[in-house]
Amino acid sequence: MDLALFDFDGTITDSDMFTQFIFYATDKRRLKSGRIKLLPELIAYKLRLAHSRRIYSKMVAHAFAGVAADRLQQQGINFANEIIPKHLRASAMQRIDWHKQRGDKIVVVSASLDVYLQPWCQQHGLALLCTEAQVCTAAQIAQGKLTGQLATPHCSSQEKVNRIKDAYDLSDYQQIYAYGDTYQDKEMLSLADHRYYQYF
Repeated sequence: MDLALFDFDGTITDSDMFTQFIFYATDKRRLKSGRIKLLPELIAYKLRLAHSRRIYSKMVAHAFAGVAADRLQQQGINFANEIIPKHLRASAMQRIDWHKQRGDKIVVVSASLDVYLQPWCQQHGLALLCTEAQVCTAAQIAQGKLTGQLATPHCSSQEKVNRIKDAYDLSDYQQIYAYGDTYQDKEMLSLADHRYYQYF
């Protein structure tokens, strides 16, 4: 059996789903204040003066701190059903089908959030390693609400490799395929026998 590792945003999809989900799931008041509060961070990221994990964490904190987890989970399911299908690359989905027909283990490895990636991957029978949102569990905090923090490290760059190696013994697979589209996928691509950069 071979192992196939797929980045999600920009590889399986034609655009960044994380940002679209922020706009989809965040109330208008938070969006308005976030545009002002996070503008310096966004500019720094666009100029490559700050890593994506920094702006990502700040966006999650601003958008979702205190939001009911079950509400966001439902929004994630709706997003997976209604929005993601409009942005799937046909060629990427064909490649996923090709790996399925071969009997390969297929894993989506993404910095995107579990709230919409988990239902989408379940629909398509794919394994998932991604960034996860943290839910309050302590008795002194409102249980079942998001803290605005991440439950796992931002799953990009070297963290993709860490998560893959934690989850899978790479020696169990005859060959490894990897698909990515940005510099944040290069560490994951380095694991593979067959590397596909901006292939789709």
